[in-house]
Amino acid sequence: MGPISDFSLHIRDFRQEVLEDGLSVGTMYQETKLPVLRFYLATKSKVKENETDMNKVAITDDSNHLQEDLESEEFPFPDPFLYCESQVEVQSIPPVASQVEVVTDVAIIGENSPSTSGIISFGSNHHASRDYVDLDDTIPYEESKAIRLHRGSILTEMIKFLHLKIINNNAEEEKAVGTGVIKDALTEFWEEFYSGYTTGVNSKIPYLRHDMSDSKWRAVGRMLVKGWYSCRYFPVLLSTGFLEQVIFDEVLSDITQNFLEYIPDIERETLLKAMHDFPTGSEYDELLDTLSNYNCRRSRNASNFLEIFKEIAHKELLQESRFVSDCWREVCRPLRKEFHGVGGIGDLLTSLKITNKRVFKALNFPEVVSESELQVKKYLKRFVSELSVEDLRKFSRFCTGTDIMSYDKLFVRFATFESDLARRPIAHTCGNVLELPHTYDNYPQFRSELLSILKCCVWDMDIV
Repeated sequence: MGPISDFSLHIRDFRQEVLEDGLSVGTMYQETKLPVLRFYLATKSKVKENETDMNKVAITDDSNHLQEDLESEEFPFPDPFLYCESQVEVQSIPPVASQVEVVTDVAIIGENSPSTSGIISFGSNHHASRDYVDLDDTIPYEESKAIRLHRGSILTEMIKFLHLKIINNNAEEEKAVGTGVIKDALTEFWEEFYSGYTTGVNSKIPYLRHDMSDSKWRAVGRMLVKGWYSCRYFPVLLSTGFLEQVIFDEVLSDITQNFLEYIPDIERETLLKAMHDFPTGSEYDELLDTLSNYNCRRSRNASNFLEIFKEIAHKELLQESRFVSDCWREVCRPLRKEFHGVGGIGDLLTSLKITNKRVFKALNFPEVVSESELQVKKYLKRFVSELSVEDLRKFSRFCTGTDIMSYDKLFVRFATFESDLARRPIAHTCGNVLELPHTYDNYPQFRSELLSILKCCVWDMDIV
């Protein structure tokens, strides 16, 4: 390093030849015949130029275009690509090493280049000055591991990052930290994934999108592994057969059963009837309509229907998602030892799927309760027993941060509030604790207040 006066500067083209003074952009386009011009700004220590050339070797390429000083170690550095239109003014920065010629940056000039300033800039999105500057901004950028996630776009943001702070719908940072935040973010990540990146009803299969490259699909696979090892979260709605293909590279479960879970109830009913008693008349027309949804082109009859059914199931569940499973396979390899054996993944998904009975059994109340608290305890048990599967998943997420049965206990505690207006349930997702008021007059009042919270689906995590 040193002052700029101690170094000589010159600009080289893509052949590493020094450009002559006075060349116009048009002349360079005509000579190179290239659609885009690329130049390299190189610096060289003047002290180096004055040293003896006894050890210098001249090397001439086959075209006799280039003689290079091996000891000078000149080399092009191709990134970042910067743009301008016509007149080019090069503003330099100090050299980054002494006794070595270093190409500090690259400029690309093209007809459709975006910049109109006519200045090629270097560094972190600002023009470099002729004064000595701090070269820290030339260090390769490292993505931060602590980020903030915006509700409504958690999936796209979490593809790149794992340590989280969540921004609520009012653009305010939520205060909560810890495993509860991770569980809640993972749950919303996979909810967005189910909604926008998969097909299927009770069982989901990823489908290809033009905006999802192989690197992004692998990032989703890493989220699956991260969720399992960080807080035992697993996307239970993904098809068992698809997950087996990802982890074991073979399907161990019954693919026809997987397909029946994938399709709508009305189609499932039609196909099950045809498997046991091949239809005729109007029922046959219903079967044709169902098979046409999956582009079935073979003639159907009672003797070949089961074979056709398996072919359709294989195409829908495995063939069309093969690119995604190939992207996930390598990153999900650590899970192979976790789910080894026939039925391993299927048993896991079954054990993690949430049901009223499992949540009911997980409820844990204090041993000693008052009369009013005992009444609310009965209200909560009745409420959990009556919930639909969708509302049950919301209830579980509100209390624990996750919509799967990754917990054994849901601790219920009772709290006192200053007034009925301040009365509300409070959840501590890190410890799976639900605090309930004990001042409800009747069950409909209790149910109404909890359902309104579940239907809102906007829950701020504001307890540290």
